[in-house]
Amino acid sequence: MGSMKKAPVQRKDRTINGYLRPIYRWHRALGVVSVVFVIVLSITGILLNHNAKLGLNTSIISSEWLLNLYDIDPEAVSDFGYPTEVLTVDRIILDIHTGRAFGVFGPIVMDGVAIILLLLSFSGIYMWAKRKRQKKDNKKRNKQLKSNNKVEDDASYEA
Repeated sequence: MGSMKKAPVQRKDRTINGYLRPIYRWHRALGVVSVVFVIVLSITGILLNHNAKLGLNTSIISSEWLLNLYDIDPEAVSDFGYPTEVLTVDRIILDIHTGRAFGVFGPIVMDGVAIILLLLSFSGIYMWAKRKRQKKDNKKRNKQLKSNNKVEDDASYEA
């Protein structure tokens, strides 16, 4: 009788089921939580980069509730008849972007979001590198198993 082929060794996929699973779960949860902030930061960042072309730095706000929110008296004028303080659209966009529009805790929240985005970046790179290494190791292991099986097959035919 010919020799029986050995079944390949089944190894646990460490990239998902092993030690990377908690990182993967945290990465996904943080991504879901931060998506709204990423959208807001992206839109306001683009608007701020192009505020002069869009005329946002010269668009003056006249809404009373916004002026009251910024403690600007629309009736206050200088000796020359110009308003002493004006509120522009780019100022509001900047305050949303930095979190100042959301009170005392707004900048703290935005700092937290920035830290989350850093964690997402680092964990994403880490998981990508681990998976790439795992694929490389699997290819190498499969190549060795194939060559071992071929040697065993050749030996069984000669016998």
